Amino acid sequence: MIYLASPYSSQDQDVRFSRFQQVREFAAEFLMRKVHIFSPIVYAHEMAEVHDLPTDALTWSSFNISMLRRADALWLLQLDGWVDSLGVQHELALAQACKIPVHYYLPNGTEVL
Repeated sequence: MIYLASPYSSQDQDVRFSRFQQVREFAAEFLMRKVHIFSPIVYAHEMAEVHDLPTDALTWSSFNISMLRRADALWLLQLDGWVDSLGVQHELALAQACKIPVHYYLPNGTEVL
């Protein structure tokens, strides 16, 4: 299973929704190619919106960590804000500590080598 990391948290609801849409499109493209990919953003965005749950990285950290520990690789979708995202930086650090391979992708689906 591939864990798809990407920035999400923002005070601006439009930014969060835009990030969700971009991640969903990216994940759907790879799922159609039979790549087993899991995105915590795709999984939890609607749940958070419908049930008025927090959207910050700290709230979801325990869930994200438990999923990432099961992953064979972490793919990072480099959306605007990924460098400053505390959640993304935490996921990258955990992947490195657990020796989980990390791959970087541009929003158009191109892998950064």
